[in-house]
Amino acid sequence: MSKVVIGFLVGAGLLIAARFGIARYPQVTKEQSEYQAELKGATPIRDGSVTAKELVRRTLYNGIRQGENDKPINELIAPLKGQKLVYGLTLMVRRVQEFTGTETPKNYFHLLAGESDLVIRGKALNQDSQITADGMFLFSDYRVGVTEVFKNNSAVPIEVGDTINVALPGGKVLIDAVIVKASGNSTAILPVNDAEVVLFLKYIPETGDYKLARYNGSFELNSHSVRALAGRFPADFLKDEASFLKTLRTASERLGNR
Repeated sequence: MSKVVIGFLVGAGLLIAARFGIARYPQVTKEQSEYQAELKGATPIRDGSVTAKELVRRTLYNGIRQGENDKPINELIAPLKGQKLVYGLTLMVRRVQEFTGTETPKNYFHLLAGESDLVIRGKALNQDSQITADGMFLFSDYRVGVTEVFKNNSAVPIEVGDTINVALPGGKVLIDAVIVKASGNSTAILPVNDAEVVLFLKYIPETGDYKLARYNGSFELNSHSVRALAGRFPADFLKDEASFLKTLRTASERLGNR
């Protein structure tokens, strides 16, 4: 083979290697950027004793993920420990049909408020995630600052300015450098920022905490619009923030418990 041909082949090899190198580096950078972005807000998991209240919280969502082939989180990530990556755990469940087309926002939210112990407007101040007691899923404790009370808890009344703890399925934890995220089509993740939320809640006497009265009982207010944090609603149910809040206040007056 002539020196010219050999030189061309070597040059082509260097060019191909360079091209592969250029293609590879952005992928690594993208993964690193994703990891660093997800690291914010991930709760580090450490072994240790838990209080009686914490134990009750951890059992609230036992059994939420229980397929016969499902493995505990620690088993799923065992081969990945020490690696800086994000492991997603998504729970998709079949939901019953809630709307027949005959409901009105006024009647629907009046019924939902009636099923709730507390209905409030507020802001999620922080989020702390943990593994459920059965090791199969995650849940989060949110500290929520109350800015308006539509229906008060007759057993333990609260006031505007109080903070309450709300426990919801789903969340994000850090285990031996691995970030585990858990979510699903029936789990609501509250925004921990300046966005306001409306929550329809049930009281948990054993801990003094709250959980959602229904999986779809949480809504984000975005100045003009309203977004359900889980579930789907008919288009005319969540027209705008003003009409949504007016509907809730009317429901509150009808219940006579504000």
